[in-house]
Amino acid sequence: MKSPPAGRFRRATPSSSAQHHFQKLPIDASFHVQDTRDITKLAGPEKGVWYCAYVIIDIFSRYVVGWTVERAESAERAEELIRETIACNQIVPEHVHADRGTAMTSKKVSQLLIDLGVTRSHSRPGVSNDNPYSESHFKTVKYAPDYPERFDSLAHAREWMAGFLTYYNHTHRHSGIGYHTPASVHFGTAELVREQPPRCTTPSRRRASRRCPVRRARQVAASPMRSASGTWAVISDLVADTVAQSSALSRDEAVQAMSAAEAIGRMLIAAGHLQQHPITLVAGKVHCEITTVSGTAALTLEENLNPVPGAAGADDFTIHLPSPAPLQEQVKAVVDGHARLSDAVPPAPETKAASSGPLIDHEALRRAVTQR
Repeated sequence: MKSPPAGRFRRATPSSSAQHHFQKLPIDASFHVQDTRDITKLAGPEKGVWYCAYVIIDIFSRYVVGWTVERAESAERAEELIRETIACNQIVPEHVHADRGTAMTSKKVSQLLIDLGVTRSHSRPGVSNDNPYSESHFKTVKYAPDYPERFDSLAHAREWMAGFLTYYNHTHRHSGIGYHTPASVHFGTAELVREQPPRCTTPSRRRASRRCPVRRARQVAASPMRSASGTWAVISDLVADTVAQSSALSRDEAVQAMSAAEAIGRMLIAAGHLQQHPITLVAGKVHCEITTVSGTAALTLEENLNPVPGAAGADDFTIHLPSPAPLQEQVKAVVDGHARLSDAVPPAPETKAASSGPLIDHEALRRAVTQR
């Protein structure tokens, strides 16, 4: 496997043989072929009661691509999780690494990986640090400030892990990948983020942003190089970063709202509805309409990765989801379950829209050039 080109993030080298990957968009397929999987114990409500957290991590991005919490460790559940992760992400890894736990070395899991043509590797007998990425991740989990001393129930453990992994994937700045978020590296936006100019956060700029109503039209590239889940991750980061400008609002709350709407968002993107019907973020003076665009029209500006200015003084925000006829019931079910989501028509903006252009897609640009 070749080394990353100069200028990309540094990547640690595992102390043992190759590790594995289960969800990787082909932004640069050579970097997304290895995953690592492991199981850790979570303390239950009583002494002697433990729950098992199964976690699958993409080594290159540190993105958690699959996880579950169960009452016990079992080969059957480990095999099911691998199948579910591959089916969800539509990518089969080239390499999979694990320790020598009974579930990881079981015949069921081994046969599945053989059938898929995946190269397996395991830690050396008696060596505790041969699965470093998983062990490092578990330390991050268990050193979290709100990590419970004991979980009240299996449902409590699953609920806490879901919240933490949403934070970890989309908000946590990881030192091993240049202090990007795992989602940014995983979905191929990290280099674009690095190229953005420093944000102006002077008091005069913030005061001006409170005075002037801002309407923006943002377009996100939804080419074959970025799946529906990858496109939704870019939109989620844009919404969360815009909301985070306000000290009165929580970025985590925006991330949770977008995570709650991820399933319907992916359906809207896959069906092409977001090309005609925007998602609208209303936060203070900001009225941001986000649509998707594909083909050569997606090959222009990079400015869409910047948060929309003007939300610094906001004390509330709402994410308005489009509700096209084929998906009205599904959208209604999602927005009814979250206070920050709405399927109502957003209020009319006060100023004329100013489009800052779609995200650039370097790989699609190279393909368009070579195909001419």
